Amino acid sequence: MLKLCSDSSTMALDKDQIYFKFSAKGIDLNLISKDWTMNHIELIYLKVKNTINIFPDQTFYGNKNMETVIVEQLLYRYEREINRAHRSVLKKICEGDDTPAGLFVFFIKEINQFELLLSDGWYSLWTLIDMPLKKLVEKGKLFVGQKIQVTNLGLIKSDPCPILEAEQLGFKLRIVYNSTRMCRWHVKLGRQSSKTFIRPFNTAVPDGGLVPCLDMVVLKRYPDVVTVSFEDGRSSEKSKREWENILNNPLETEERPIGATKAVRMICRDKISNSLVRVKIFALLEDLSDKLVMGRSLRLLNLKPVGSGGSFELRVYQGGRQVIPMGISTDIVYQAVGFEDVESFENGKEYSGFLTII
Repeated sequence: MLKLCSDSSTMALDKDQIYFKFSAKGIDLNLISKDWTMNHIELIYLKVKNTINIFPDQTFYGNKNMETVIVEQLLYRYEREINRAHRSVLKKICEGDDTPAGLFVFFIKEINQFELLLSDGWYSLWTLIDMPLKKLVEKGKLFVGQKIQVTNLGLIKSDPCPILEAEQLGFKLRIVYNSTRMCRWHVKLGRQSSKTFIRPFNTAVPDGGLVPCLDMVVLKRYPDVVTVSFEDGRSSEKSKREWENILNNPLETEERPIGATKAVRMICRDKISNSLVRVKIFALLEDLSDKLVMGRSLRLLNLKPVGSGGSFELRVYQGGRQVIPMGISTDIVYQAVGFEDVESFENGKEYSGFLTII
């Protein structure tokens, strides 16, 4: 039994009775299962219940009783999904017809220790969470009915399967703290038009997974250096003049370089949190390097924590192939695994190149 508490009365709903009324509306029961109907009855009920709770003085459904409203909503979903073949984002991801990449809004339907049951309003999938998100659950900052915005979705089991059988077959999602944030109750569920969101640098945590995007401005640029690699596996930084001397007088040095990479060094400020970050970029294209001057903005996408403290290296990958190594010195170590140009960030278009220079 489902119960809806309104401002006037408490109505008890029998899901079997609703299913009987729905099946009597001339639908083809060979195209849907009873599990399909029960799933949508529950989600429609939650939708109507929340609408009444948020707008108690409004009459969105007229004087219709709850069973009639749910049957009408079921007929609408039957028309959309069965007759017109429109599927929700979770259904397409589960069936292997859509990618989990992008920005999504879901609501929390249930919470079970290290798992959240996330729903797009049509279907639900169990989702694993990391320790920082679990701490938010324990503090009551993540709760049932809350909407969250997530990106960098992971799949526990990548083999496609029917979404109503996902729980039995072990198909689950995975979300992490740095790629998750709360959102307002009126934000539309499902895939969002934006591809990611900007996280303040001071809110990222080392064990919180990928950081979707950092928005920074260049405060100071130091003289460029050249990182030289030698045959014995060592590498060292040389000034441009020292490197030119090695090239012009190869016989005067006992060390034999086998390669060299130009590095751009800067002090940057996170625009949101005002955190200062030391940034070193290797193998930067010359036309981009010339734009990295004081006052210019840049965006770093999909940064993955890989350690803490000291100097370290960040690598950017495109199509599974390393493109640009990048280094940062701060309290948290990040490894960049994606990139996007600023025009693609603003206009939704895809470009090649890591640094997003404004």
